[in-house]
Amino acid sequence: MGLFDKMLGKQTTAKPKVKIEPTTEELETLNKLLALMESKAKECIKYTIVEQDTGLYDSKLGGPYYLPEGMNIPEVNGIKLSLLAQINLGQQPAIPGFPNKGLVQFFIADDGYYGLSPGGEDRNRAAVRYIEDVPADENVKIVDERPEDFPFDTSLSLALVGTTSRSIPSPLSNDYMDILKESVPELLCEKAWGTGFISDYLNEEFHTQFIKIPDVEVSGTLLGGYPDFAQDEVRKPGEYDTMLFQLDSDMDYVCWGDCGIANFFISNEDLAKLNFTDILYNWDCG
Repeated sequence: MGLFDKMLGKQTTAKPKVKIEPTTEELETLNKLLALMESKAKECIKYTIVEQDTGLYDSKLGGPYYLPEGMNIPEVNGIKLSLLAQINLGQQPAIPGFPNKGLVQFFIADDGYYGLSPGGEDRNRAAVRYIEDVPADENVKIVDERPEDFPFDTSLSLALVGTTSRSIPSPLSNDYMDILKESVPELLCEKAWGTGFISDYLNEEFHTQFIKIPDVEVSGTLLGGYPDFAQDEVRKPGEYDTMLFQLDSDMDYVCWGDCGIANFFISNEDLAKLNFTDILYNWDCG
């Protein structure tokens, strides 16, 4: 009962939702749309977070990391960054577009905002470092900092165990709408809330069925694939067209604010050159 109803002493009754009955054509279109999205799936690595001992060069969250000779701890505008995650590309299946060896290290600032300080030129306090050749032993320079304000407990040893999977675009991403506008523009129109299907049935049912496509990922902790967001797409059209890494809240070890999600983006051109100096980092929560 709402506030004004209480003041007036009225009892309100919610109207039951009327299920939209589809036409034969709408059912056929729904199946075609699901097949379209599945055809756009990208190969990716899906990670499970496991609490177990990890080595210096293993895929993991946080912990001690290898600092090559001649390199410094990454920083942004004088603020030193801490290791968020490390992927050992040689310990997992290869996926298109990514090197098949070396370490990729992801860093963010331990600044109370997980590296995404509001406003200012340095709000994107994050970096990615690629180390092509992994040393044969651990007799190297090691950095072991345990930030206190991180999206996981840095006192734990958390391994990233990866398996090959496929990723399809989240409805919150640019990729999702780009595919629909390119492939089925005749089915779309502008609604009060944005671009949607002309058919009310498709607006109601497609998202429900979309997330049930078997053996694909719409979200999760991934290397490669398509991004997901807790709120809205953060990339401008045509920029940072490749997702490097996504670390999702998992309810056991990782939690970004109120169960949010974090992404690292790069351009496909820079990834091909193994140039990780220009990346876009974001995290958001509901």
